[in-house]
Amino acid sequence: MKHTLKWVVALATVFAFQSQAQETQEAEVIQEAEPVQEEVKRDIWTAASTGDVELIKTLLDEGVKVDEYDATIGSTALSYAAIFNQAEAAKLLIDSGANVNDGGMSGNTPLHAASFVGNAEIASLLIEAGANAAQANYEGQTAGANLALDWPTTQYIAAMLQIPLEEEAVMSGRAKIGEMFQRLRMAAAENDIWVAVQLNQPKFVEKLIAGGADVNEAAEDGSSLLATAIGGNANEIIKMLIDAGADVNSINVTNGITPLHAAAFFGRSESAKLLVDAGANTAATDYNGATVQDLLYLDWPTTEYIASLIGLTLVEEEVMSGRKQIGEMLAPEAEAEPAAEAEASAEAEAE
Repeated sequence: MKHTLKWVVALATVFAFQSQAQETQEAEVIQEAEPVQEEVKRDIWTAASTGDVELIKTLLDEGVKVDEYDATIGSTALSYAAIFNQAEAAKLLIDSGANVNDGGMSGNTPLHAASFVGNAEIASLLIEAGANAAQANYEGQTAGANLALDWPTTQYIAAMLQIPLEEEAVMSGRAKIGEMFQRLRMAAAENDIWVAVQLNQPKFVEKLIAGGADVNEAAEDGSSLLATAIGGNANEIIKMLIDAGADVNSINVTNGITPLHAAAFFGRSESAKLLVDAGANTAATDYNGATVQDLLYLDWPTTEYIASLIGLTLVEEEVMSGRKQIGEMLAPEAEAEPAAEAEASAEAEAE
C-alpha cells in the first residue's frame, strides 16, 4: 500500500510547495509600494483541481490535449479532478474523451485517486466510462488498496494537499466503492477462472472448467490456480481443480514453491491432505532449498509479514494449529523414507 501512495505523496508535496511559494509571493506583494498583480494560472490541471469547468472548456477549445501529463508528477487532469473531489470537472473531462485508465507516469489511475479520497460519485462515473478496477499501478497495487488506508495517514496526506476531508464521509465513500469493485469482480468471475477461484465461487469454477478453462495455467508471478485456492482456503475448488487434472506438483517458476509448500505456509491442513492424497511430493524443495517441513516451523512475525505482502490476513492460532496437523500427517511418511532406504540397502547387500 505504501507504494500505491507514492503518487499521492508526490502530489501532496508539489501542492504544499506551490502553496508555500504563493504565500511568499503574496507577502512580497504586500511589502511593495506598488503591488504587482499575481498571474492567474491557466493550465488544465489547476482548472481540474479547482473545478473550473469554463476554463477547462476554453483550454480544450484552444487545443490543449485532454490527457496531457503535467510537468511535475506526470498525471492527467482527470486524476487531478478525482483527487480534489471535482465531480463536475471529472464528468466534463470524461465527456471530452479523457482516458479513464490512463495511469500517467506512475501508473496510478483516476480510480486510484477517487478511491483514496472516497469519492463514490467520481468512482461511479469512472467505472461507467470503462475504468478498470483491476488495473495496477507500476508497483502492482490496484485502486482497491487505497480503500484500506487508515484514517490518520489519509488525514495527514489530505492536509498536505489542503483538501478538507471528513472521516465519516471518506470511509463511507470507500465502502461504497468497495461494493462497486465487488460487483465488478463477481461479474468478472463468471468468465475468468482466476477471479472465480480468488472469490471462492465453485459454481463458476465448475462451469469454466466444463467450458475448457486451463487448470494448469500460471499467473504472471508464477503462481498456480491450486496455490491461489489454497491461499483462500477454498477446498471445494481445490478438489475440483485436482479432479480436472491440475498438477499437484506444479512449480512456481519464480521461487520454486509447490502447492504443498503453500498449504504448509498457510497452515491449510485439509488442503494439504487433498494434495498428498493426489500424489503431492512431500520432499519437494523450493529454489532456496526449503522443504515443506521447513515452512511448518516458520515463525509467526515472518508469516504475517509475507501474508500482508500478498494482501491476506491470517489468524495465528489457526495457522499454527493447521501446521501442527500437517506435520503429524507428514511424520509417518518422513519416518517411512529412512526405513525404505535401509530395506533397499539390505537387499542390495544380500545380493
